[in-house]
Amino acid sequence: MLLLVLFSSAPLFFWGGPGNYSHRLFKEFWNFGHLIFFGLFAVWFCNYLFGKGRSIVYSSIVVITSVACIGLVIELAQLDISDRSFSWIDVLRDLSGGIIGICYVTSRDSTRQVLPGFLATIILLMNLVPFALICLDEYRAHRDFPLLASFENALELKRWGSGKGISRNSIVRHEGKWSAKITLTTEKYSGVSLQHFPRNWSTKKVLTFSVFNPGPDLPLHYRVHDKLHRGSKQQYSNRFNGSTMLTRGWNEIAIPMEDILNGPRDREMDLTQIHGFGVFVIQQTTPRVIYIDDVRLM
Repeated sequence: MLLLVLFSSAPLFFWGGPGNYSHRLFKEFWNFGHLIFFGLFAVWFCNYLFGKGRSIVYSSIVVITSVACIGLVIELAQLDISDRSFSWIDVLRDLSGGIIGICYVTSRDSTRQVLPGFLATIILLMNLVPFALICLDEYRAHRDFPLLASFENALELKRWGSGKGISRNSIVRHEGKWSAKITLTTEKYSGVSLQHFPRNWSTKKVLTFSVFNPGPDLPLHYRVHDKLHRGSKQQYSNRFNGSTMLTRGWNEIAIPMEDILNGPRDREMDLTQIHGFGVFVIQQTTPRVIYIDDVRLM
């Protein structure tokens, strides 16, 4: 029965599951599949080896080695699938599941219950931490709405895409003790995007945010899109687009919700399903740095 479950669930490593625009809680929950699959695999394989008279040490080494090899093969195979990618974190999840499975099997021996159970609990809790942190930030995002980002908590950075280009800063700030430092490169488009936030903006009048420019004037572009835009090949005309020439120092930017509503060329924006807000620059000749703070709806 256990072997049947493993064979029937193995295709889920390559097909199905969350897409690029799925909720981050669903994505993180789906990742537990690695833990569950290889935990069950370890239970089956350990029982098989024990049935052959193998020792616990031998069986544990063989099972963990098998889990690592199978996990690596799966991740390498995903490189050829468009909506999948190689992830060392997933390999670690595979190994975590394997160790938990081994601990479960060995803990059934009354002389070895405490240590395997303790180890399995620690590994499980470690794997639950990312999910718990996302849950906490989701709670805070809905609690603080219509404030979208203040960067007073480090978890807020997880709401933004292009994570390598954004970090918290306590020196230059507009409100509170922190702002976000955005490093802009010389690529054609360089910036960051807010991806995780309450979607319904229909009762608000203005989107505001503050940007500090420490250098010469800089043209800053920004965009807002809804759920429908996601399926339109990211067409420029099917979202709201705006720009501002940043002068040196703090710049206060306010976008009327009516402008966002009428942003798409041939329709109205669905203000109950806003799915992204981004700021970016276009083809700068030299890298630049800006700071953003107090992103909110009013």
